[in-house]
Amino acid sequence: MKFEEKEENVHINLVPLLDTIFILLIFFSLLLLYSSYTKSVDISLPEMGNSEEIDEKNIPIVIKKDGRIFVLGKNIDKKGLIDFIKKNRDKHFMIAADKSANFGSVISVLDIIRSTDAKFVYFKVEGK
Repeated sequence: MKFEEKEENVHINLVPLLDTIFILLIFFSLLLLYSSYTKSVDISLPEMGNSEEIDEKNIPIVIKKDGRIFVLGKNIDKKGLIDFIKKNRDKHFMIAADKSANFGSVISVLDIIRSTDAKFVYFKVEGK
């Protein structure tokens, strides 16, 4: 009695594996990019005992102690800040000013934000 052996070609489909790897790569790249925006400018935040967490996604506006303004990690002048806020009027803005920053610089940025009719403005502080 003779049995015929059938050869089965077994193929492993790598397309779903590669799709998953690329999706994870994109996810972690975007996560790293977003976290670098808020940590790219080194400032010392003031402390506050009665602070609360804001869960909204905020656009960080950082004011250094020498008065320079950074939006999304890029140095920007006041005219550029006005244009940026007008384009993103419905977004949430978070002002993170160095505790040694000039009070006038913080007020001028706040005045710019309010003059463009932005709806949501928060201050970032260190909680105790």
